[in-house]
Order: sequence, then structure tokens, then C-alpha cells
Amino acid sequence: MAVLLNEQKDLARIVSCVLVQCIVGGILYIVNLKHARKAFCWDYVKFALLFNLPLLPHYAAMYVLDAFDRIMIQTMVGFSAAALYSFACNLGNVLKIVTNSINNSIVPWMYEKLGQGEYENWVRPLRPSL
Repeated sequence: MAVLLNEQKDLARIVSCVLVQCIVGGILYIVNLKHARKAFCWDYVKFALLFNLPLLPHYAAMYVLDAFDRIMIQTMVGFSAAALYSFACNLGNVLKIVTNSINNSIVPWMYEKLGQGEYENWVRPLRPSL
């Protein structure tokens, strides 16, 4: 709606998206803060910073490389090829999320079964072909 009513359509799109995300995020933050026992725990902050600080260059490089290949295809081939490549990458990311979700839900259950000694469903002996 903001894009239709404003002359600067690009700015209206960005501002409206950020505004909606801030409102929804603020409401969720307030609800979460209301139900939390304490608002801030320095031990968690210290652990998160020490754990994730070495990962920041990795994530930044991933972001740059992800954007660079699209820019390179756009420059060398054209906008339509870059759009097709972006669509394929986004589809691959969706499939990766689905696969990781399934794997993350099965792995703990599988390790629990293996810990209980239920190997017959997971480890099959090699049988020679006749």
C-alpha cells in the first residue's frame, strides 16, 4: 500500500518492510521479556560472543560470495540469467532448509535408539551375494 501511495517506490518499499518487522519484533520482544525470569544474563552473552566472534568473518565472506556470483552473472550475461540463477539458488536454499530440518529431527532419535542398543534397524551385516 505504501508503494502505491508514494512517489519514491523503492524507499517506500524498504521503509514499510523495516517498519513492519520492527513492530512485530518489538511486540514479540515485549511478550518474551514479560515472561522471562530475568531480562539479561551476562553468562549467556559472554558465551554467545566468544562462540560466534570467530564465525563473523566466515558469515561475511559467505554473504559477499553469495552476492558476487549474481553480480558477475548479471554483468557478463544479463539480468534474465541472473534472475534465473537467483531463483535456482533460492530454491536450493529452501531444499537445504527442509533437508536440515528433517536431519535435525531424526538424528537425536536415532542416537537415542543406538544408545539403548537397538542396532538391528540401523546396522545391517554385510551378506555376500549368491
